Formats: sequence, structure tokens, C-alpha cells
Amino acid sequence: MTTHNPKGKPSQNASEDEREAMRTQMEAERTEQETKIKTLLTDAQKNKYDNYLANRPKEMSNRRNANHSK
Repeated sequence: MTTHNPKGKPSQNASEDEREAMRTQMEAERTEQETKIKTLLTDAQKNKYDNYLANRPKEMSNRRNANHSK
């Protein structure tokens, strides 16, 4: 059983299996959301969006590293 904090997010004491299940669910939801967004975009916009998605992990990493250096 997963316990939740007041905001409804899973708590840090979730088991490894629960965390993996949550990760899988979040990835599926993210993929579904990206697909829905792409149906609304022109081809040029899709290219920009694909570039954004490709660079997002690097940008997130850069932000994390910048926040830790403060």
C-alpha cells in the first residue's frame, strides 16, 4: 500500500516496486500527452517540439547542477 503526503503525492517510503509502477505510469501518461500535443501542431512546430523533447533531459540536468552549486 502506498502512503501519500497531503498533496496526494506518493511518499518517500514507497517500496521499490511501487516506485517502478509509478514511474511506468508517469512515462505512459507523458507519452500519451506528447502524442496529443503533436496532433495539434504543424510539421514545423512538431520539429521544434521534437527538438525541445530531445534537449529537455540535458536542460533539466543543467538546472539541477546550477541549483546545487548555489
